[in-house]
Amino acid sequence: MTKVVILGSNFAGLDVALGLRKKDKSLEIVVIDKHNAQYYPSTHKVISGYRDIEDLEIDLQSVYTYHNIEFKKDTIISIDTKKNLVIGKDGKYSYDYLVNTLGSVGNYYNIPGADKYSLPFKTSEDSSVIKEKIINLESKDKYSIVVAGSGLTGIESIFELKTYLKNIAKNADLHIVEVMPTIAPWANPSTQIFLKKIMARDKIIVHEGFQIGRVEKNKIISKSNESIDFDILIWCAGLGVNSVIQNSDFEKDSKGMVVNTELRSTSHPNIFGCGDAVSIPSSPCPKTAQFAVHQAPIVAHNVYAAINGKPLKTFKVYPAPALVSLGKHGSILVYKKLLFKHPRWLFDICKGIIEWHWLKTRG
Repeated sequence: MTKVVILGSNFAGLDVALGLRKKDKSLEIVVIDKHNAQYYPSTHKVISGYRDIEDLEIDLQSVYTYHNIEFKKDTIISIDTKKNLVIGKDGKYSYDYLVNTLGSVGNYYNIPGADKYSLPFKTSEDSSVIKEKIINLESKDKYSIVVAGSGLTGIESIFELKTYLKNIAKNADLHIVEVMPTIAPWANPSTQIFLKKIMARDKIIVHEGFQIGRVEKNKIISKSNESIDFDILIWCAGLGVNSVIQNSDFEKDSKGMVVNTELRSTSHPNIFGCGDAVSIPSSPCPKTAQFAVHQAPIVAHNVYAAINGKPLKTFKVYPAPALVSLGKHGSILVYKKLLFKHPRWLFDICKGIIEWHWLKTRG
């Protein structure tokens, strides 16, 4: 019997596993992850208390047991592609086909002190740590929080922080730092202008073109020697490649395991991948949950097709709308060159419905 092992089980891995099971009821499928699945796009709401960790999690063991899929809660150490073997902390797992959905890690760009003195931000556990750090500062009359990076995660987290701090009536300086000439480099100019206007109103201090040179215990310093004092530094400045991928012998680049438009490894035909774990040089794709979910059914189809000698499908990047949460200001919708900023309460509801749908239809 053909055995498929899936590494990682969040947006991409979970949907690949369920998609494969739907196509083949007898296929041996093993999924390995050290965590339950989480709805990452809402983890910033744990900071403000609008969500608890439990609200955003799926119990993978119960889901996979129901679908007759074997789930191993284990930490992946390495991949031996010559022996078709995955080595975990608690066991070894052989495979005929492997699906890499290991995701990404924070990228500190070799900036001295960045990993030592900053807090990562991705999971709901990260949000809880950040909130706990803020609570520990409550005895101070005034303190400073810096968010490094103004991608979607950075923008949503800075506004959620503002909402939380206003609710507890604390006087904190909030800074957001961006290396590019303008904040939110992923957005169109009208969205950038709008965000800066809201930030100015909220007294969020914006630092554009700030190239971080080093980070000290309570100070972030640019290469031009400008400095910002902080009590908490939250790192949202980019995504790096998982160490398991870095240390594996399949083709990879600075963005992940290299795959073709069929989401198949360019060096190992029995390995597929999707989501943050992969790089598609011929068709660059944003590393967002939205595209991970779009890629997953294609990988499920292509693994099944490869096993059965059938034609594979091609993944195509498409212009995708983005719903962006602005804390107490509601949400906005950004699509290509367009910005939809009203009604923000309705976009907030839409964002909540998407979260609810993902959690309920997988869990």
